[in-house]
Amino acid sequence: MWKEIKNYALLWDSKKRKGIVKVLLVDDVYYKIVVKSAKELNAIANILREEKNLSYNIISGSIACGWKPSSDENEFSYFAQE
Repeated sequence: MWKEIKNYALLWDSKKRKGIVKVLLVDDVYYKIVVKSAKELNAIANILREEKNLSYNIISGSIACGWKPSSDENEFSYFAQE
């Protein structure tokens, strides 16, 4: 199920060399995304900072942007086929 992202926070632990992206959804529930590289954290941060209409899939952990998806689980299923 896709839900709109209301806010986010980024953390990079330089000793452990991993990061966390915390997203706050419109229903005021937080989700954590663990990232394994600074490059991955930077890519996600750029999406969150620059794009509009951000959504988070609470089942798959995916982030989408560009248009508001419906709550249909298969709305972005074509991404998984690549």
